[in-house]
Amino acid sequence: MNRTDLVGLFPAVFQRALSESDGPTLARLDAGQPAGHGEEDQLTPFAAQLDVMAALLAPAEAALERFPEALAPERAPAPFLPLLARWLHLDRSMAPDEAALRALLAHAALLWRNRGTRRGLEDALACVLGRGNFRVEQARPPADAARGAAVRFETFHVRVKVVPEAAAWRPHLERLVETMKPIHVSHELLFEPVADRSDP
Repeated sequence: MNRTDLVGLFPAVFQRALSESDGPTLARLDAGQPAGHGEEDQLTPFAAQLDVMAALLAPAEAALERFPEALAPERAPAPFLPLLARWLHLDRSMAPDEAALRALLAHAALLWRNRGTRRGLEDALACVLGRGNFRVEQARPPADAARGAAVRFETFHVRVKVVPEAAAWRPHLERLVETMKPIHVSHELLFEPVADRSDP
């Protein structure tokens, strides 16, 4: 908002405080044209106040113009990503780094639409690990050491195999799998070479 625009926001009694020479001078300054010799020094106090107000508003207006970029996960400033994650109901602990968080945010609509399905789980893992670095397999439930027998009531079980290079990300991947898998399915996360990375 330039000086001329600001004038119209004030009551008429304030606008009358501008001298006849202030208007053309402010218009030239707003247009980026240099003022005449000594013209800026001859501005009334109210005109000078408008100059200060315009300068104070400039950073906020510039930020508002860039605001759409803050809503794009690929271009949003890093400090803005946690807010986007809350808006999209994404748990930040699922992402081990900033790149993974941006990928999850960019695909959030698709992930939530397919949550609770194998496709949703694989899409979420692909956002974090990249295609081909994991495999989701249906498997028999592991033996329950506490009871010394297989857990027969857990009919549905998946085994998620992830390349060993991602072992340091176990807490994040556990949270990711727990969130995206079907709720009735148990799982185990293994870090071992994936036989055929081209077809997870």
